[in-house]
Formats: sequence, structure tokens, C-alpha cells
Amino acid sequence: MQAASPEYGRLDRFKQAEQFVRHWYAELDRAADIEDRVDDIWRAIGRRGHYDHTAAELEHGARMAWHNSTRCIGRHFWDSLGRRCSRRLPGTTRSGCRDRIDARSTTS
Repeated sequence: MQAASPEYGRLDRFKQAEQFVRHWYAELDRAADIEDRVDDIWRAIGRRGHYDHTAAELEHGARMAWHNSTRCIGRHFWDSLGRRCSRRLPGTTRSGCRDRIDARSTTS
């Protein structure tokens, strides 16, 4: 796992993560889950200096980034974006890329 950026302190990372999670959970009407997730993030950043996004958080973050990318002509299809989390898959980058291309080619 890559080390957290030294540009931001742990508190800065936590504040950014908290802002993202509160916004996302509120959008999905999951307000009851916010405090538990914020507590998990606080503990993870305190222990390791970073936290791991859930698969759902990654997907939502990617969709938000695409939706908010004003220079991308295809951004109007942001809600159709799919994601495939490869963080825990073994193998080299080269084989991982090949697998992703093969998977995408067979599902299109």
C-alpha cells in the first residue's frame, strides 16, 4: 500500500474524508450510518495515516468526478459508470490491465 502524502496531516486527511462521506451518505438517505463510518475513518487514519474507501465509496467518487468534469463531452453518462475494484487482486500491473481489457471486451 502506498504511503499517505506528507503534504497533508492526518487531521487534514480526516476532514476531507469526513466531508466526502457526510455528503455521500446524506445523498443516499443513509444518515443513520454516517457516524459509524466517520468513526471508522478516524480510527484508521489515526492508526495507519490513511483509510480505505469502500467499493461503494469508490464508485460514487468516480461518478462524481466524471459528472463534475466540465471538459469531458461524455460526462452526461456519468450515472452509467461501472467500476471494478482491483485493489486486492494478485498479479502484476500488466496482467491486471490485460484482464480488465479482456473482461470489458466480453461484456460489451
